[in-house]
Amino acid sequence: TIPEFLKFIRKQYSQYPAISNKVTTYTYEELVSRVAKRVAFINSLGLEKGSNIAVLAKNDLDAMELFLAVQAAGHVLIMLPNALNEKALMGINMKFDLVGMFVGKELTEVTANLPCKTWPSSSIGETEAEFADVSKDTVSAIFFTGGTTGAPKGAVHTQGSIMRGSFNGLFAPGHVLHRRIIAMLPLSHIFGAIMGYMSGLYTGSTIYTCEDMRAAIGDIPVVRPTALVL
Repeated sequence: TIPEFLKFIRKQYSQYPAISNKVTTYTYEELVSRVAKRVAFINSLGLEKGSNIAVLAKNDLDAMELFLAVQAAGHVLIMLPNALNEKALMGINMKFDLVGMFVGKELTEVTANLPCKTWPSSSIGETEAEFADVSKDTVSAIFFTGGTTGAPKGAVHTQGSIMRGSFNGLFAPGHVLHRRIIAMLPLSHIFGAIMGYMSGLYTGSTIYTCEDMRAAIGDIPVVRPTALVL
């Protein structure tokens, strides 16, 4: 499960760099600590366990932490593409009965009229909270398909399926431990979230944010990634 995973990477890779935007870098110890503080904030909202919570943000440090925190708090994560317009967001809110949405500061205007509650994506508690007691069969996230077989639809994942996919991503050519990866694919994309992010954490890699894919080509000579998930 994701709570077990967080405890594993904290113990295994404690002082290694985990996530970075090239200005701020958090070690695995700091990342898991911040996720636990975000869980504390989510717990303070008094939501029923298993509630659907969306995240609308660029591929920044806040989004990376919320990806883990919502699921570690025992809720269902819905990562949304940040290009969605107000009409699409309204439809998603109704279809999935969202209790709330974490919103990046650049996207507050498009969410102003949503009926669900919204919180800044920077929201974080002051002290660490315990992670939720969940099983592998606990529903953990909903990802939107690309619509290859018709209209896009929400694919439901459990804690176990997220972690199985993340584990499968360890089996890659070459040296997989402590890679440098630029998270070019958004976390709303199942392959970007699992292979580009979770499998990277599983291997103690450093994952760099990518808030604009078009500008990311300029990050390559700076970050000098050893692997890219595209």
